[in-house]
Amino acid sequence: MANALSKRARSANPDSSRLRGSARSALRLILSKGLFGTDRPAPAGTLRGLDVLPPSIIRQRLARASVISHSVYGAQIDFENPKGFFEKLVLSKFFAPIPMPSPADSLALTRFIPADLSEVIKPLPVVWQGAHALTSDRVGAEITPGQYFAKSNMLPDTALAITFPMDPAMTLRAKRLTRKWLDTDAGERTSEWWRNLIAPRAFLERDVRVENNPVSHWRFHIGGGHILGIVVVPDYRRSSAEALYDENFTPLPHELFLPNSAPITEPSYFKSLRYAALRIAEPFEYVRVDICHNGEQAYLSALNLTPFGAQRLPRSHALNAIMGEKWQSDLFRG
Repeated sequence: MANALSKRARSANPDSSRLRGSARSALRLILSKGLFGTDRPAPAGTLRGLDVLPPSIIRQRLARASVISHSVYGAQIDFENPKGFFEKLVLSKFFAPIPMPSPADSLALTRFIPADLSEVIKPLPVVWQGAHALTSDRVGAEITPGQYFAKSNMLPDTALAITFPMDPAMTLRAKRLTRKWLDTDAGERTSEWWRNLIAPRAFLERDVRVENNPVSHWRFHIGGGHILGIVVVPDYRRSSAEALYDENFTPLPHELFLPNSAPITEPSYFKSLRYAALRIAEPFEYVRVDICHNGEQAYLSALNLTPFGAQRLPRSHALNAIMGEKWQSDLFRG
């Protein structure tokens, strides 16, 4: 029955089938021309999707991305001469060298903080971690009363606010959610293969708020060593509203993945965060460096190599072109 439905869907949308067929030949084109460094081994200490994933999976994912691009922007991905941010992000997922051990592990980010910046930016304070679901008895009595976040070390954008000691309802919710995180195959659906190279852990992180001051979240999109855009959430605990800025903290009128909110005044620590993000990004072709700041101290919270699994295009076509133009590197120069 499922096969019959699939066949009817393809026949009802012949354009999609044509696009997929055309895109599936992309890997053959890339390999035959040695594009994106495919004619040479990955640098020592790195891996690429090309070295890990079966060719059939890469072909399927490239085809899917091209169909998504056509459905949103009306144009397939140019696999030979990529120009837009989305095109380059998709290709980097499979062909850019990624430093190992996997940067997906949120519990092992300290190694990416340059030694001379160890006081400028710190890892978030983790008070417990485990390969099992979070419960009060497992965490133990050493956790002092207060505010915390339960998170996954391998899944992006997971955060459950918790008050200790936990009441029965929160205990049940934390147990179920962290168990779900641990059982999730992080990279299967999106082919974020580097996520499956680490052991899944749930962990508990102390809330870094100072009194009632807001904690701002900063997402530096960096490609080829260049800042492509900066997303700022001024007060993550109260609202997920965000605004987009360029490398000089000039507000941008375009929307990336979510609608923009009103811009904020440049904080005194902005240039320090920008410098730290660029330094942290040096080993990567592309990375979104996630930093939070409590008004007194900056913390490195995550390194994301493919926001939304490289399956969502910028809402603004113009922004996709602007970010793609800023992203210049050897990977896309042959």
